[in-house]
Amino acid sequence: MTESYPGRDPNNSTEIYDLTVAHLLGPENSIVALHVKLQFNPKEPYAVTFRFLPGGDSDAVPWTFGRDLLADGLCGQAGVGGVLVGPLDGDNRKTKITLLPTKEEDPNGTPAIVLFERSHLEGFLAETYKMVPKSQEDEVIRREIQDGLREFFS
Repeated sequence: MTESYPGRDPNNSTEIYDLTVAHLLGPENSIVALHVKLQFNPKEPYAVTFRFLPGGDSDAVPWTFGRDLLADGLCGQAGVGGVLVGPLDGDNRKTKITLLPTKEEDPNGTPAIVLFERSHLEGFLAETYKMVPKSQEDEVIRREIQDGLREFFS
């Protein structure tokens, strides 16, 4: 079951977030429900962050990856390297996100596989595009740099 709490982060009025429940695939096909906070900060328009909350916000484990990767993965298999996104085999209503650890993180290379409701990710992604439309990311970054320089030199 997915619960949705879209809104603005109370600690950052410009950041949007959404809380949901995802499912971590464990050893021997065990499934563990996880609360996940999906976040988008318009000052970092190319990225989304998924904060896994195993024991509450103070124990959060963040994954930050490309917003385009998430969008591409909702349409088909996407990603190279550490994060892979795509539909769950045989069930297009679910999206599978795989995190491949580095050798330093896990010498055995055991991936973390987390399942999300596709419709929930689509809704979150749509909200991010309302805040920063696709192809406007560079303009947002340019403004942030200009504002930072102006503040630095004033």
